[in-house]
Amino acid sequence: MAEVPDHLRPEDGLSDSNIRFDSFRVLHDTDAAEVTFGLYDEDGHHVGNFDIVVRSQAGGVRDVIAEAHRQMTEYP
Repeated sequence: MAEVPDHLRPEDGLSDSNIRFDSFRVLHDTDAAEVTFGLYDEDGHHVGNFDIVVRSQAGGVRDVIAEAHRQMTEYP
């Protein structure tokens, strides 16, 4: 499994919101997949999504999800 750099680890006091991996959808007839990370408030209610399209990775699904996470954290 991909390692998570220290600057991405959650820390107390920053937010009561949560982000989680929600879905992985293969985009058929393309060389890509859509990875969705859901945003949830402190009560667990869905707030929004980060939908990220990632081109196929040689390492498989794990590496596609790790790449989507990297792209999400570098979102402008």
